[in-house]
Amino acid sequence: MAPLVSVILPTHDRRKMVAEAVDSVLAQSFRELEIVVVDDGSEDGTAAALEARYGSRVRVVTQARRGAAAARNLGVGRARGAYIAFLPRWTSCAQAPGARSARPKRSGSETASG
Repeated sequence: MAPLVSVILPTHDRRKMVAEAVDSVLAQSFRELEIVVVDDGSEDGTAAALEARYGSRVRVVTQARRGAAAARNLGVGRARGAYIAFLPRWTSCAQAPGARSARPKRSGSETASG
C-alpha cells in the first residue's frame, strides 16, 4: 500500500541534524507516511549512518552535490505518497513552518516548487 504523505528531507553534511529531523517525523502520531532523505553529495557519511540507524523505515536517495532545490525535486520524483511535505534540513517537524500541511503530488511531475 502506498503511503498517503511523503516527507522529503534534503540534506548535505548534516548527519546528526538530519537524524534528529527523521526522529521528529517518526515521533508523529500519523503513520501513513514515508520518509525520503535526499543526500546531496554529503562527505560526512550521512547516507550510511541513516541506513544503519533506520533501515527500511527511511528511504535514502543520494545524488552528486547539486543543491537543495535539485535534492527536493529528486525527492518528489522518488516519492510514492499522494501528498508531499517538505521538511527543511535544519529543522524538526515541531519547528517547520507549515509542518502540518502537505501538498498534493502532481501526477507525472518530476519537479516541485518551494
